[in-house]
Amino acid sequence: LIENGADLIVGTHPHVVQDVDQIGTVPVAYSLGNAVSNMSAANTQMGMMVFLRIVRYHNGTTKLLKPEYELLWCSRPGGYCSNYTVLPVEEFIGTRALWHGPWEYDKMIETRKRIKKILDNE
Repeated sequence: LIENGADLIVGTHPHVVQDVDQIGTVPVAYSLGNAVSNMSAANTQMGMMVFLRIVRYHNGTTKLLKPEYELLWCSRPGGYCSNYTVLPVEEFIGTRALWHGPWEYDKMIETRKRIKKILDNE
């Protein structure tokens, strides 16, 4: 894709969040995971938004800044509430008492820990 002129690459199919990388000057998000899903296997309830910022200079040239990401959690019915709900993970840290099923909160926190280790190259 890069050899054919791609400025960025965003993948989606594997149902799990995968690494964000850069090949030369091209940002690559290998997989955004699931936004809404009925899956419950490890890592399949986590999704990701990637934020892309493009700077345009006075002379007309552009530059793509380093991508940033936000993790999302797809809570199944009985987890956070009685419906499917997509939650921005960082905003829901420390809210275990609000969840209908606190076990799912625990799963979100553990999944976040595993995924951030991959994304932050720890």
